[in-house]
Amino acid sequence: MATHISQYETHKANMAVYNEYAGIKNNPKKREAYYAKNEKEIEVFKDTRDYLNTVMNGRTDLMPIKEWRAEQTKLTAAKYALCERYCSLQDEVRSVEQSRKGAQNIMCEEARDAPTRRHEIEH
Repeated sequence: MATHISQYETHKANMAVYNEYAGIKNNPKKREAYYAKNEKEIEVFKDTRDYLNTVMNGRTDLMPIKEWRAEQTKLTAAKYALCERYCSLQDEVRSVEQSRKGAQNIMCEEARDAPTRRHEIEH
């Protein structure tokens, strides 16, 4: 989504240069000179136009930039919520692991003490 928005903004920023270039039709020398001066902007415009045409799947209606931004905001919020949930689960796993190790240590101590107690009871 961020790529779509970035491409759209780049497309929009270079549109005026490309439109001026496309408007120069009668004078080939002037057209070539303008292209040489603004080659980067014109090529970037063409690349972003091709990208956006591919994304739009041939649709010619207006770019759904508002929908893209809304979806990006929604997806970003969901991403952060998932990250927070992941961190809380990691903390929970750490806590459970500490409890498990503590219980295991207690059981090991009791197992070591058990033979000594039996020996004391027999004598």
